[in-house]
Parts: sequence; structure tokens; C-alpha cells
Amino acid sequence: MRAREVGFTLLEYVITVGIAAILLAAGGFWLLAMHPAALAGALDDFDANLAAAKAIAASSGNGATLVFAPQTNGSMGYTLTVYSGRPNAADAVSATNVMIASSAASVSEAHFGKPPFAIFLSSAGYPTGTANYPALSAQGAPSFNVIAAQPPCPSGGIELTFTSPQGATATRTLPCNQVIAQSSAPDATPTPNAPHVSPTYLLAHDTTDAGPLKFKAAEYGYFQPFVAQGGPPCSTIASETGAAPAVYTSPYPDSQPTGDPNDPPAWFALAPVLHNGGMCTATVADAYGQSGSVTVQVMGDLTASTTSLSLQVGKGNGVVAFTKTFDSEQLLLSAGGACLGIVTAAPASGSYPSSPSTTPANANVTVTPVAQGACTMIVQDQYGERIPIGINVKAANQPFASWPATLVLGAGGSAVGATSGTLADADTSVVARIAPVFNALLGGGIARAAAGAACYGLAMNSAKSGIDATLPPAISAALGIYVDTSGCIVNASDVPIAAGEM
Repeated sequence: MRAREVGFTLLEYVITVGIAAILLAAGGFWLLAMHPAALAGALDDFDANLAAAKAIAASSGNGATLVFAPQTNGSMGYTLTVYSGRPNAADAVSATNVMIASSAASVSEAHFGKPPFAIFLSSAGYPTGTANYPALSAQGAPSFNVIAAQPPCPSGGIELTFTSPQGATATRTLPCNQVIAQSSAPDATPTPNAPHVSPTYLLAHDTTDAGPLKFKAAEYGYFQPFVAQGGPPCSTIASETGAAPAVYTSPYPDSQPTGDPNDPPAWFALAPVLHNGGMCTATVADAYGQSGSVTVQVMGDLTASTTSLSLQVGKGNGVVAFTKTFDSEQLLLSAGGACLGIVTAAPASGSYPSSPSTTPANANVTVTPVAQGACTMIVQDQYGERIPIGINVKAANQPFASWPATLVLGAGGSAVGATSGTLADADTSVVARIAPVFNALLGGGIARAAAGAACYGLAMNSAKSGIDATLPPAISAALGIYVDTSGCIVNASDVPIAAGEM
């Protein structure tokens, strides 16, 4: 039998070459990463991305952000990404078309440590930064939480150290801005930037809601005070009273910027004027006459047509109407409180204007009595403003009591004098003169006043044969009205009630 020749088939050659290619590619990448050129590449990429970030910062209106992040594939090194804007508000940071730099070298910052960390550039190109920022997902996607006040530049500036896989190092330093002492003389080089005001629309949901009425002014490369123009009130557009619906609070008349002098935020605050909804404009200006404005909307107070309802079971519903001026949204009400089982409440929205004005948004609450009782119903709008409504429900077919059963007054407002079986009137009419005759025929006097005294009203029972003493003591005390033993209606001092008080 012939022995098999030693050698490779064509298929074996193809497989061998493929494996060699894979090993060569992997080994080549490893050699490239370990090569000192990785450090030089990292420095070149950083310098190029920093230059791009400065250009973006100068034109974006809100600076730029550089993010150093770890590699997400488990490899050594980092990535460097340039973003437009800084995270001083929601969605203020956006992606750019600057190429993301990826390096096998490592990087650290003297104050922030290893990635992740971020460097923020103002419009003038001056740096600050922060450690452990932004938050990164498992896939490396950044989440830029709002940093309201830009952090100060670290002492000595931003100090970056790049290290190759073999241990060779190189540094890059970004110096902090040197603050120039401010003088009272005008700035020799006025800034061309107009004040940037944020936000540009402020809304208070009622005239006690001062929290939202705050805004800031900033101007890149400017560090003098901003002045609130137009006096303490903002400029009225329209209001319930015709006066400004909001006024500046401290600081006024100007606000000194704080923070980085090359990117200073100056905060202003306004307070609504109580019970005066309306619209106005708040304007601030820099030292060069450049200004920025904020529109202020103060919704009027939630107003109810009544704050108390008296109802009776089975006798219909009660409706309370609600209005709110300078509200161009549908007025949504909810009703609650300790009225469960006593009444039911059904809120309903009504009309509302297309823009804030003195024409109010409308809504109502229909209240249906269920059972006898008293409670306080709380009606609230969608903004949280509340109005208490007192509810009193009487039982079905509850009788109404009155007192006295019969009230006898002296004719013409004159006093009823002392009698002995007949009613003595001051009236000298024919009816008065024949009254004793009728009294005698009917068998006696209608009323008997206090002996020797006169009073203006006698409380008699329905048969007119005696005193009506059915007035409950609690009600008697509350009203200050009493009846003496002779039937005279008197006050707490036993003095007959005067004619004008009856």
C-alpha cells in the first residue's frame, strides 16, 4: 500500500491563511496600542478637540462641554466627546459633529481623578469642570443632570495627565481666567453680547404664588451689575386693577453678578401683587444699554360665587360657580373634605379665553344633599389653590319654627299700655274705640301688659289667651330677646324692646 504524501490540501491552506490573518490583526492592534505613538495620538486628539470645543463655545451662546469617559467595551483607555452648551438647564447640552476621540492611553485630572469627568468652557474659552460627571448608562450614553451654578475653576487650572500603556506621560494644563479688578470707570472694551435672560416667561398660578417668579441674566465676558428697568413694578400689560401685577423684590434696583466673572449669572425675583392678576414685562439692562426681557403672567385668585350652602334633602341641588382671571387654560376643579355621606359633588369645567385676560376661565361644582349634617367641602383647582365651602343640610320635610305665635303691637308704633282685660292702644281710631266692646263680648282681654308699665310688643300664643314662652333659652340668649311674665318682649336688662327694634 502506497504511503500518503505529507503536505497541505487547498482547503488546509485557506484555513491556515485565515487564522494567520486573524492573529496578525489582533497582534497588530495590540502592538499599536502598546506603541508610544498611542500617547502622541492622544495628545494630538485632545488638542484638536479642545480647539473645536473653543470654537463651538464662542458661537453657541452657552459655551461647550468636553466629556472624558471610560471605554465601554472593556478595553483600556478612554473616549473624548465634544458637546455644544453647558448643563445649566434641562436639554442645554447637545451633540456636535466633532469626531469622538478614542485612545488606548489613560487620562486623569489632578482634581477630578479618572474618567468620567467633564470640562466646561465659557463663551470666552475659560475652563471649569467636575468629577464623576455625566452619569453614564451601561452602553456609555451620557445623562446631563442640571448644574445650576457653574463650578469654580480649580486652583492651578485644569491639569490633565496622559499616560501611555508603557507608562510614558505627558500633560496639558488649561489655566483659569485671571479676574481683572472692576473699577467705576466704563469698560474700555464693551462686550458685544446682549444680556441672556432665562427663563423668558414666568407664570404664577395665583397672587400668592411667588415661587416661580425668578429669573437670571447673564452676559458672557461681562461682570458689572445688571439694572432692573422701569422701577420696582414690572411694566403692566393688563391687570385686574390696572396696576402692575408683580413687583421686584430684593435685590433692587440692580443685581450684582456672582460666580465666574466671565460668565456671571445675576438673579432677580418678583412677587405677585395680592388679589391682582395680570400680565407685565420685566426688563434688565447692562451698563451699555443692552437689555433683555421676561414676560410675567400672574393668574388671578380662584373665586367662588359663595362660600356657604344651606340645603335640604330632597329639595334640589346647590351650584357654586368658580372663576379665575388671566387663565387661558381649562379650569379643572376637584372637591373633597369631610362631606362624604352628607353631600355629593360634581365639578364641571366651563369656558376659558384663548389668551390670558380679565375674561375669566369658568367652572362650577354641583352639590347634591344626601343626608342631614354639616361639613366643610374643599374645592381645589389643578394648580393647588383651595377654597373651603361650608355646607349645612337639613333633613327632609323639616318644619320651620317661628316665635312668637302671635305678636301684638301698639297701633301706629305706640306702646301697649297696662290693661286689665282689654288691650289699650294709643290709636284713637274708631276701631280702637270699639275694641273694648268687642273684647268684652269675646270674654276678656287679649293681652295683659306689665302692671304700671308699657311695652311695644306682646308675645302671645296662637289662642291669644296667654304668654308665648316657647322661645328656646339658647336662641333667646343668642338673639338677646326675652319675654317677661306679662308677655312683654324685653332685652337682657328686662327693658322693653323699643319700637324701632321690633
